[in-house]
Amino acid sequence: MDNKIKTIAYDLITAQPSFGSKFHGGGEYVKAVFEELVNRYQGNGAEIIAFYAKDRFLDDWIKDLIKEKNVRTVYINEPNDIISKISSGEVKCDVFYSAGTIVFDRKELPVDMITIGTFHDLRDFEEPVDNYSHLYYDGMTDKIKQCGKYLRRGYLRNRNLGRYAVCAAGYDRIVCVSEHTRAMMETYLPETRNKIAGVLYTPSKHYMEPESEKTGLNVGTGYVLMISTNRWIKNSYRALKALDRLYDNKTIDRKTVLVGGLSKGIKKSIRHSEMFEFIPYVSPEELEYLYSNCGLFVYPTLNEGFGMPPLEAMKYGKTCVISALCSLPELYAGSAYLINPYSEEEMASRIYMALNNPIDTEDIKATYNRVTQRQSDDLRKLADMIAGA
Repeated sequence: MDNKIKTIAYDLITAQPSFGSKFHGGGEYVKAVFEELVNRYQGNGAEIIAFYAKDRFLDDWIKDLIKEKNVRTVYINEPNDIISKISSGEVKCDVFYSAGTIVFDRKELPVDMITIGTFHDLRDFEEPVDNYSHLYYDGMTDKIKQCGKYLRRGYLRNRNLGRYAVCAAGYDRIVCVSEHTRAMMETYLPETRNKIAGVLYTPSKHYMEPESEKTGLNVGTGYVLMISTNRWIKNSYRALKALDRLYDNKTIDRKTVLVGGLSKGIKKSIRHSEMFEFIPYVSPEELEYLYSNCGLFVYPTLNEGFGMPPLEAMKYGKTCVISALCSLPELYAGSAYLINPYSEEEMASRIYMALNNPIDTEDIKATYNRVTQRQSDDLRKLADMIAGA
């Protein structure tokens, strides 16, 4: 990196609540990169400008970091306001970085400014809808909308791929979070091949120590754990049907804890409701507590760019049953039970196998250490890339 002080416009607004979710995977990525970049480069070769919405939730530890490191802040209402403020000359920057992959016209920004974006996945192209997605909604309007999407899924895939292409056009350099994401982009967006700067793993999120006395949770130990159950892309409905099959014949006798809520329709379809514990929302500390006390973690997702949750369970040596799709085999093959997430029969048998034959904790530990070391190394590389652009 040269001796010039680089001014970096950082898109922090994408770490704030999105679609009703206070905490989300993309937001945790944004915060982790921001923390690394600020700690290593703020006042040490770079001036970082944080763009975010003043009236929306932002973690106290992020606000404390901004204050401690004297990071300049610019308040905005939406991500594209960053582009407006830079293009108007109100804010002058050498580098613009976003992990939210916002859409903008590259011509609006100075020609000598470098734009860097992280692409997590092409989810809206790969899996725009599922034939069960309407079941995750209670309102009739939303149900009809999802059914309409399913009927038009071919059109939606093509339209969404076009949107990804427009988005990618705004960035000079693109970072992918997995080999799966890079392969999808290079296959379906070949114009990005010369822009992709490499695969850098999603960093671990800011760690919150599990504090059982403060959680208020009373779920015991040894349960089957599933999270984000309100989101159809996470495929909880098929997994619930698989678990119900196991409960039919008392094949397993431990309860299942579901985090994220469920629609009334899905709840009514459950035959053994007494075997399920429903928790609509948990704090980061409570989620750590649930990971640390579960007996098995089930993650039957239909699409994933990276896939952090299994790693968070593996931190505590937990056996995982996870989808054999997208990036997950790339990360976890050999240390988790892989499933076809569209097959309830296979899910049921793998859950049964996993409960009776847990993965060796040394294998889990080895995978956890390998992936987290790569995450740490890649986080430094990404901060270096942004600051040295």
